[in-house]
Amino acid sequence: MEFDVHKNMEKFDSQTGLLRLILILDDARRKGENRIVSELGRAVGTSNYYRSLRILQQYGLATKEQEKGRVRVNIVLTDKGIEVAKHLKAIEEILS
Repeated sequence: MEFDVHKNMEKFDSQTGLLRLILILDDARRKGENRIVSELGRAVGTSNYYRSLRILQQYGLATKEQEKGRVRVNIVLTDKGIEVAKHLKAIEEILS
């Protein structure tokens, strides 16, 4: 499902703390950690991990792999997520 980031940025940025979430994911990526479920839940304001994952996938911040019949979730900062982060940081700099 494609998600129009620019159209929904204000709503999601205020409701989920998306910039904070991106920074958490980027930090986790640098440390080599890909399972940060509790941090994700707090960052997106929900204790429901799968709802958090759906939101992250819409922004291109998470991937889900299936291996040997089991679904394995990996939280990563994808290329699309990096572009979103750059966009948000640019907006933040302009507004400050």
